[in-house]
Amino acid sequence: MLITPRLILRPLTIGDTDQQFDVLRDPAVSASIGVFKQPFTRDQAEQWCVAAEQFHATGTGLLCNIFEKQTGQSVGYVGTAVSDPSLAKDGIWEVGYWLRKDRWGRGYVPEALDGVTKEATAKFNLKGFFAELAKSNTNSARVVEKSGFSLRDEFLKATPDNPQRPSYRYFRCTI
Repeated sequence: MLITPRLILRPLTIGDTDQQFDVLRDPAVSASIGVFKQPFTRDQAEQWCVAAEQFHATGTGLLCNIFEKQTGQSVGYVGTAVSDPSLAKDGIWEVGYWLRKDRWGRGYVPEALDGVTKEATAKFNLKGFFAELAKSNTNSARVVEKSGFSLRDEFLKATPDNPQRPSYRYFRCTI
Protein backbone atom coordinates (compact mmCIF):
# COMPACT_ATOMS: atom_id res chain seq x y z
CA MET A 1 0.00 0.00 0.00
CA LEU A 2 1.25 3.49 -0.90
CA ILE A 3 0.17 6.66 0.84
CA THR A 4 0.33 10.12 -0.71
CA PRO A 5 -0.85 13.37 0.89
CA ARG A 6 -4.52 12.83 -0.14
CA LEU A 7 -4.66 9.29 -1.49
CA ILE A 8 -4.15 5.64 -0.64
CA LEU A 9 -2.94 3.44 -3.50
CA ARG A 10 -3.50 -0.29 -2.99
CA PRO A 11 -2.59 -2.99 -5.52
CA LEU A 12 -5.66 -4.09 -7.49
CA THR A 13 -7.22 -7.49 -6.80
CA ILE A 14 -10.21 -9.33 -8.22
CA GLY A 15 -12.11 -7.91 -5.23
CA ASP A 16 -11.85 -4.44 -6.80
CA THR A 17 -13.93 -5.39 -9.85
CA ASP A 18 -17.12 -3.59 -8.82
CA GLN A 19 -15.26 -0.43 -7.80
CA GLN A 20 -13.40 -0.26 -11.11
CA PHE A 21 -16.59 -0.99 -13.05
CA ASP A 22 -18.31 1.85 -11.21
CA VAL A 23 -15.66 4.29 -12.45
CA LEU A 24 -15.29 2.92 -15.98
CA ARG A 25 -18.94 2.51 -16.89
CA ASP A 26 -19.00 6.28 -17.41
CA PRO A 27 -18.15 6.71 -21.14
CA ALA A 28 -16.50 10.05 -20.33
CA VAL A 29 -13.89 8.02 -18.43
CA SER A 30 -13.58 4.76 -20.40
CA ALA A 31 -13.98 5.89 -24.01
CA SER A 32 -10.64 7.68 -24.27
CA ILE A 33 -8.55 4.96 -22.62
CA GLY A 34 -8.16 2.87 -25.77
CA VAL A 35 -7.81 -0.47 -24.01
CA PHE A 36 -11.50 -1.32 -23.70
CA LYS A 37 -14.24 -1.92 -26.22
CA GLN A 38 -17.24 0.34 -25.68
CA PRO A 39 -19.63 0.22 -23.97
CA PHE A 40 -17.54 -0.85 -20.98
CA THR A 41 -18.75 -3.97 -19.17
CA ARG A 42 -18.35 -5.54 -15.75
CA ASP A 43 -16.58 -8.49 -17.42
CA GLN A 44 -13.94 -6.09 -18.73
CA ALA A 45 -13.44 -4.71 -15.21
CA GLU A 46 -12.99 -8.24 -13.89
CA GLN A 47 -10.52 -9.11 -16.66
CA TRP A 48 -8.55 -5.94 -15.84
CA CYS A 49 -8.36 -6.85 -12.14
CA VAL A 50 -7.28 -10.43 -12.94
CA ALA A 51 -4.59 -9.08 -15.29
CA ALA A 52 -3.40 -6.73 -12.53
CA GLU A 53 -2.96 -9.68 -10.17
CA GLN A 54 -0.91 -11.45 -12.86
CA PHE A 55 1.34 -8.40 -13.31
CA HIS A 56 1.90 -8.30 -9.55
CA ALA A 57 2.60 -12.05 -9.33
CA THR A 58 5.20 -11.90 -12.13
CA GLY A 59 6.88 -8.68 -10.96
CA THR A 60 6.02 -6.90 -14.20
CA GLY A 61 3.67 -4.25 -12.88
CA LEU A 62 2.25 -2.23 -10.03
CA LEU A 63 -1.44 -1.48 -10.71
CA CYS A 64 -3.37 0.24 -7.95
CA ASN A 65 -6.87 1.16 -6.87
CA ILE A 66 -6.95 4.84 -5.86
CA PHE A 67 -8.79 5.70 -2.64
CA GLU A 68 -9.40 9.17 -1.23
CA LYS A 69 -8.06 9.40 2.31
CA GLN A 70 -10.83 11.77 3.35
CA THR A 71 -13.78 9.64 2.17
CA GLY A 72 -12.28 6.17 1.81
CA GLN A 73 -13.98 5.97 -1.60
CA SER A 74 -12.38 4.26 -4.59
CA VAL A 75 -12.00 7.00 -7.22
CA GLY A 76 -9.91 5.38 -9.94
CA TYR A 77 -6.81 3.52 -10.97
CA VAL A 78 -3.11 4.27 -11.48
CA GLY A 79 -0.40 1.88 -12.47
CA THR A 80 2.73 1.03 -14.33
CA ALA A 81 3.61 -2.18 -16.11
CA VAL A 82 5.54 -3.83 -18.88
CA SER A 83 3.60 -3.29 -22.10
CA ASP A 84 6.35 -2.81 -24.69
CA PRO A 85 9.13 -5.45 -24.36
CA SER A 86 11.61 -3.37 -26.37
CA LEU A 87 11.28 -0.51 -23.86
CA ALA A 88 11.02 -2.77 -20.82
CA LYS A 89 14.46 -4.23 -21.54
CA ASP A 90 15.76 -0.67 -21.04
CA GLY A 91 13.84 -0.28 -17.76
CA ILE A 92 11.00 1.80 -19.20
CA TRP A 93 7.41 0.84 -18.31
CA GLU A 94 4.08 2.27 -19.37
CA VAL A 95 1.89 4.25 -16.96
CA GLY A 96 -1.87 4.46 -17.09
CA TYR A 97 -4.68 5.90 -15.05
CA TRP A 98 -8.34 6.80 -14.90
CA LEU A 99 -10.37 8.79 -12.46
CA ARG A 100 -14.05 9.30 -11.66
CA LYS A 101 -15.27 12.30 -13.64
CA ASP A 102 -16.49 14.06 -10.49
CA ARG A 103 -12.85 14.03 -9.23
CA TRP A 104 -11.28 15.52 -12.36
CA GLY A 105 -9.35 18.76 -11.91
CA ARG A 106 -8.25 18.13 -8.31
CA GLY A 107 -4.66 17.07 -9.06
CA TYR A 108 -5.26 13.48 -7.97
CA VAL A 109 -3.70 11.86 -11.05
CA PRO A 110 -0.35 13.69 -10.85
CA GLU A 111 -0.25 12.87 -7.13
CA ALA A 112 -1.05 9.20 -7.79
CA LEU A 113 1.41 9.00 -10.70
CA ASP A 114 4.14 10.45 -8.50
CA GLY A 115 3.46 7.84 -5.81
CA VAL A 116 3.29 4.82 -8.09
CA THR A 117 6.30 5.79 -10.23
CA LYS A 118 8.50 6.45 -7.18
CA GLU A 119 7.54 3.08 -5.71
CA ALA A 120 8.03 1.23 -9.00
CA THR A 121 11.37 2.95 -9.65
CA ALA A 122 12.68 1.82 -6.27
CA LYS A 123 11.16 -1.68 -6.40
CA PHE A 124 11.99 -2.54 -10.02
CA ASN A 125 15.02 -0.27 -10.67
CA LEU A 126 13.29 1.51 -13.55
CA LYS A 127 14.89 4.17 -15.73
CA GLY A 128 11.75 5.83 -17.01
CA PHE A 129 8.10 5.71 -17.97
CA PHE A 130 5.92 6.40 -20.95
CA ALA A 131 2.25 7.19 -21.42
CA GLU A 132 0.19 6.69 -24.56
CA LEU A 133 -2.95 8.71 -25.09
CA ALA A 134 -5.41 9.66 -27.76
CA LYS A 135 -4.41 12.84 -29.55
CA SER A 136 -7.93 14.14 -28.87
CA ASN A 137 -7.52 13.67 -25.11
CA THR A 138 -6.19 17.13 -24.32
CA ASN A 139 -7.04 16.84 -20.61
CA SER A 140 -4.82 13.78 -20.28
CA ALA A 141 -2.04 15.52 -22.19
CA ARG A 142 -2.10 18.32 -19.60
CA VAL A 143 -2.01 15.75 -16.78
CA VAL A 144 1.08 13.93 -18.08
CA GLU A 145 2.85 17.20 -18.88
CA LYS A 146 2.10 18.39 -15.33
CA SER A 147 3.63 15.10 -14.15
CA GLY A 148 6.91 15.80 -15.96
CA PHE A 149 6.34 13.83 -19.17
CA SER A 150 7.44 15.22 -22.54
CA LEU A 151 5.87 14.52 -25.92
CA ARG A 152 8.11 12.25 -27.98
CA ASP A 153 6.04 10.54 -30.68
CA GLU A 154 2.85 10.89 -32.69
CA PHE A 155 1.48 7.71 -34.29
CA LEU A 156 -1.61 5.71 -35.21
CA LYS A 157 -2.57 3.09 -32.63
CA ALA A 158 -4.95 0.18 -33.09
CA THR A 159 -7.53 0.12 -30.29
CA PRO A 160 -10.61 -2.07 -29.81
CA ASP A 161 -12.85 0.66 -31.26
CA ASN A 162 -10.51 2.33 -33.76
CA PRO A 163 -7.89 0.55 -35.91
CA GLN A 164 -6.02 3.84 -36.48
CA ARG A 165 -6.51 6.16 -33.52
CA PRO A 166 -4.25 9.25 -33.69
CA SER A 167 -2.13 8.98 -30.55
CA TYR A 168 0.74 10.55 -28.64
CA ARG A 169 3.51 8.91 -26.65
CA TYR A 170 5.03 10.88 -23.78
CA PHE A 171 8.19 9.94 -21.82
CA ARG A 172 9.70 10.78 -18.44
CA CYS A 173 13.11 9.64 -17.20
CA THR A 174 13.78 8.82 -13.56
CA ILE A 175 17.53 9.48 -13.69
